[in-house]
Amino acid sequence: MIRAPFLQLAPVFAAFLLVAIFVPPSAAAEPSSFGAVAQDEESEKKEKEPAKEEPKSAIPEAPTLEFSDDAARAAFTKGWSVFHDSNWAEAEESFKLALGGVSKDDRSEVQSCLDACKGGEKLDDVVVLTGKGKWRKAYANLNKLYKKYEETPLYFFLEIQRMEIEGKLFHILEDYEKKTLTPDSNDVPGDVRKLIEQITGGQRYSNDPEFVREGKQSLVFKPRKQQLFGGQDPGVVFAKLDAELLAEYRWLHVSILAPTPKTGEIALLFDTAERANIRVIGQGDTAIEFHRAKPRARWNDIRIDLRSKSIRKIFAKQPADVYNLRIRMYPTVEHSVYVDRVRLEKE
Repeated sequence: MIRAPFLQLAPVFAAFLLVAIFVPPSAAAEPSSFGAVAQDEESEKKEKEPAKEEPKSAIPEAPTLEFSDDAARAAFTKGWSVFHDSNWAEAEESFKLALGGVSKDDRSEVQSCLDACKGGEKLDDVVVLTGKGKWRKAYANLNKLYKKYEETPLYFFLEIQRMEIEGKLFHILEDYEKKTLTPDSNDVPGDVRKLIEQITGGQRYSNDPEFVREGKQSLVFKPRKQQLFGGQDPGVVFAKLDAELLAEYRWLHVSILAPTPKTGEIALLFDTAERANIRVIGQGDTAIEFHRAKPRARWNDIRIDLRSKSIRKIFAKQPADVYNLRIRMYPTVEHSVYVDRVRLEKE
């Protein structure tokens, strides 16, 4: 059949054509007059120079509390300062003095600081473990501290340790920070955007903090019941896994947000097809499911053992240099889910 190859590529050509037609080009720069050449060159030079960022304080701003006397206020100010020098014992003494003169409404704030001092002593043990290179044990102990002290001022120090330890244990596959927000862009008319999403698999990104697990962006997956070319919604590829990484890392972490309980079951699949998110007519399904669960209406942090017996069978059945990680929904419910913080963890 001569027409078959063209039909397979038609969706791709259609997507590019629609974008070329409807996305407005950037405005051309107006030429400068002869007398303004020097001024324009100077302005251009300044534009190319990186903007200098204002220095940020390493210590979080203290909460504004009501005290009955200046001594209690001074004690709290001192406690806040020495606390952020990791001087837990001295900070605890100051916060105890402040607790006697703080207003009833703000008493819980000072008590939270006292609790943080207790947690700080335990955090020192985590720091000792990291100094010895015992990253996994340190991470396990840190997670216990998060559960107890995440809502206290100790969170500032917990985050510092988390970033250091995760840098040793994890490899980021996708955080979606550098992805463009198109086709979810105001430059593309709504009807055209919907058509492009159907052709490309609905892949777009959100910078709404409510739908971001970490950082500034997440992947949006909104399945559709009615497909442009018929059939089950194939889902979207949310990351690519290099087979070489499988030898170094054991666990796959994926964070998925289901804002509503009406969301269907979420399935994760390995796919060796090179089509990415393009729906190709007549091409068989090459994706193999390795996880399926009904998500709760919140962020769901999923951890998959890539060396489990069932997954090793998948790799043996479909060996590949690169695996597309695909997400689908069963049954298809037209509610968006959000994917973020896709990482690999060392054993």
